[in-house]
Amino acid sequence: SITYATILAYISVIVVVAFSMENIALLVIEIFKLDVSADYLLKGRVYIDRILIRAIIDSSTLKILFGHGAGTMDILSMNWDASFGNPHNDVLKLLYDYGIIGMALYFAAMWKFLSRHPFGVAVFVYNAALMISDNTIIYFYHQFISIFLVIAWETSKEADMLKKYP
Repeated sequence: SITYATILAYISVIVVVAFSMENIALLVIEIFKLDVSADYLLKGRVYIDRILIRAIIDSSTLKILFGHGAGTMDILSMNWDASFGNPHNDVLKLLYDYGIIGMALYFAAMWKFLSRHPFGVAVFVYNAALMISDNTIIYFYHQFISIFLVIAWETSKEADMLKKYP
């Protein structure tokens, strides 16, 4: 059984990675001897991530805990570059819009729904990791696919149980 401490550890790793995307890109560039910048490799995300991380760090304690409000990050990012729109990093978006408390509640709700069986845990980890580099919240198909897979898994388990114990 996975404990809340394990989930907190998963989420902590995801937040650390979300704040470290540029360093990870630089490491990949170094290892593979690529002749590109980290920003090029991450398709402009380094620029947006830096601004968003600075905006989070410069926020008041209250805003760090509870966020700036739904959709405020979208408005902020439009001020940086009207063509960009979203940071493609839902972890930073959740932190800015809803704060630490809101992000924790989001992950707790996702965990509550998905943690009923090991496959759901895998879907949780997949979605949480994908949030670092994509807009999984606004592109609902990411969540829909996950929910569909969990329901399909659960249904197949119930069908197996009915075969064993008619």
